[in-house]
Amino acid sequence: VGGTGKTQVVCWLVEELSKSSLSLAVLYRGYKGVLSNYFLPIIVDPLFSIPFEVGDEPFLCASKFPKVPVIINKNRLKCAKTAERIGADVLIIDDGLQYRKLDRDLDLVVVNADDLYGGDNFLPFGRLRDHPKRLSEADFVFVNGDYSQKVEEALIKKTTAPIIYLKTKVTEISINNGEVLSSLKNIPVGVFCGPGSPNNFFATLKEIGALIVAQYVLPDHQAITLSELRFFSEQVAIVEDVI
Repeated sequence: VGGTGKTQVVCWLVEELSKSSLSLAVLYRGYKGVLSNYFLPIIVDPLFSIPFEVGDEPFLCASKFPKVPVIINKNRLKCAKTAERIGADVLIIDDGLQYRKLDRDLDLVVVNADDLYGGDNFLPFGRLRDHPKRLSEADFVFVNGDYSQKVEEALIKKTTAPIIYLKTKVTEISINNGEVLSSLKNIPVGVFCGPGSPNNFFATLKEIGALIVAQYVLPDHQAITLSELRFFSEQVAIVEDVI
């Protein structure tokens, strides 16, 4: 649950498949979006929707790919029927492995190289939502992290699927005023985030040379409040003055 890189893989799939003549749709539950429990599925409009209503990941995907329908509902079967009705050829389902109400053509599983089996326990004691033996049913397994013989040996005990290693890459550093930075090397930064596995985010920042002077970790998908952000900004400013 969270932090393996599923969102990046979904966006990569959408980007690549958009180059074909196929008509796509992306299905989300809309986790923490107040409209996800609405009786009818919602097609996310990046111009009028907000993350609070539709969920942060669907909003991100719809903003990045405005021509691809992003559909949210707790009932993904309803989402699929809506996608079919608007003419989609291919449905990409985020968090779809354990959603057994829908038949799938391909199961793509993303795991974290540093924690393959989610603490080896199910929620709430670990981060597993399904049993590792389900890897035997995967068509492809994506590993977020560097190649490791130990990881490889552990996975081939569970699956015969092709194993693909992926690594997060920073492609743009943009500031709120629209300015784009070429690098964060040796620049002091305060970091706040709310992913399931913040360590990957911190590691990526360190790899590109950022100097993390303060950090504030929120629970998975938890939005930061304005008062929290102001307080954190003040703490960062104090540390930066000392540096």
